[in-house]
Amino acid sequence: MTTKLKIAFVCEYDIKDPFQRSGVPYFIAEGFKKLGHELIQIGPFDNKRKLYHRIWNGILVFIFNKLLRNKFGSIHNLWSKEFLQNYANQAEQQLKGLKVDLIFSPESHTIAYLNTQIPIVFWRDSTFENLLDYYPEFSNIHPISVRQGHEAEKNALNRAALAVYTSEWAAMSAIEFYRADPNKMALVGRGANLFEEPKNVEELIVKRSTLETLKILFIGANWNRKGGDKVFETVGLLYEKGFKVEMHAIGEKPEMTNSPKWLFHHGYLKKSEKAEYEQIKKLYADSHFFMMPSLAENFGIVYAEASAYGLPCIASKTGGVSAAVKHLANGLLFEPSSPPKEIADTIGRIWSNKSSYVDLCQKARLEYETRLNWETNCRIVIQQFADKYHL
Repeated sequence: MTTKLKIAFVCEYDIKDPFQRSGVPYFIAEGFKKLGHELIQIGPFDNKRKLYHRIWNGILVFIFNKLLRNKFGSIHNLWSKEFLQNYANQAEQQLKGLKVDLIFSPESHTIAYLNTQIPIVFWRDSTFENLLDYYPEFSNIHPISVRQGHEAEKNALNRAALAVYTSEWAAMSAIEFYRADPNKMALVGRGANLFEEPKNVEELIVKRSTLETLKILFIGANWNRKGGDKVFETVGLLYEKGFKVEMHAIGEKPEMTNSPKWLFHHGYLKKSEKAEYEQIKKLYADSHFFMMPSLAENFGIVYAEASAYGLPCIASKTGGVSAAVKHLANGLLFEPSSPPKEIADTIGRIWSNKSSYVDLCQKARLEYETRLNWETNCRIVIQQFADKYHL
């Protein structure tokens, strides 16, 4: 496709800020711009409402979320029609007089009540139905909020000319639960949220394979949901087997009475801080496996980041993870019920055969180069839209 598009990028956050929403809006915007498309930001939005609405809503949220949550479930403003209609009204005002080829959003709720004749494309890693009772924060939701969430999702799907999802898990939810038109669905993955592409990865892989100590990297803002306990047990079993092994963890630090000598916890590291970002890059470069066997995960951009360094990923087959990690391509996919011993045995076998390990690392890097980078995936999204409208 040679046509360069003019895109209205609708987002509740500032798309020039690489640290909002894990950087996803920023990196998508940068991907579109690298392909030569012109972007006009619609947003960020002001979510303030009239004073009496805010007071009344605050009282309701306090009553349900603090006093009655266990009995009735919690109330979430994000999915209320009033809240999302406010976003739509602001977007419509900013779109007035603009001549654009399409409206794009990295979310579905921001365009759920947007009235326009301009084709809409959104790119999501889940539906509202996917999240309910899957993520802890989406459990025990009040029926009013559940109804509003489903209504917003269905409206977004009805309005969209193209609904892009990162996995079959999410797309099938749109088709089967919301009865969305399969012809407007597209499956496109995501990329690595890295400010520069790792260089000399082939040499890095060979160097890593010669090191004596096996280093396993874990990243998790939420230790439990990201599978920190399973990583900990797996590394402990490798240590008991006689491997010289280390676990390097970034994120939440669990409470432990006695921390083993092979565990190195680096705390929360922010990409917004230069020194901490350099530390993140070094941990990716120096580790031998990236292990994050999440209990719940929509996609997992960290798997793309690990793949960029030729770092094999070890993950659980849950949610949309199988769209990010391909078994024996950029890592190893296990069933959520797989015990740590099975994982430890597999890691030990691959690590003990250096040619097998190097081969898996090279495949991981190839997966990044061919399907887990933003430029490739942004090109596919635009091409899907162009094919639909014969551009």
